[in-house]
Amino acid sequence: MVNHQLCGRNMLTPKIIYKLESDLKAEIVRLAPYVRNVQKIRSQCTKAKVQGRSLGFLPQVEYEALKRAREAHASVEGQERYKRRAGIEGTISQGVRGFGLRRSRYRGLAKTHLQNLAIAAAINIDRLFNWFCCVPRAKTRISRFTALADS
Repeated sequence: MVNHQLCGRNMLTPKIIYKLESDLKAEIVRLAPYVRNVQKIRSQCTKAKVQGRSLGFLPQVEYEALKRAREAHASVEGQERYKRRAGIEGTISQGVRGFGLRRSRYRGLAKTHLQNLAIAAAINIDRLFNWFCCVPRAKTRISRFTALADS
């Protein structure tokens, strides 16, 4: 589906609707080809040298849902929820990487549940052992770019 709308310089721009991977329809707006060749107007619309600007817009319902979710995460309650989640993510990561939490050795819900309980006990024993031996907990990894910016 292609129709037209006006860009900031009152030039007609084709409005193309693509289907994204997430099965949401997003409108992708691209600068019209005949505007791409006019450098003076093009430089006021985009900084790109070869292609024009393209913008993606979610449908109104999806955009508003995403906006509400972002506002909820930005609130104080959302920050507290995320702190709890971050602690749980570390425990799950330790279980997956160190104790084989991702795979079950057994068939059936009861045996798999028993295996998960054993893995949880092993994680607790490992943490107690490290605490008694005064092994410091690992710090969050700092990327090379962040380390470079800090120095």
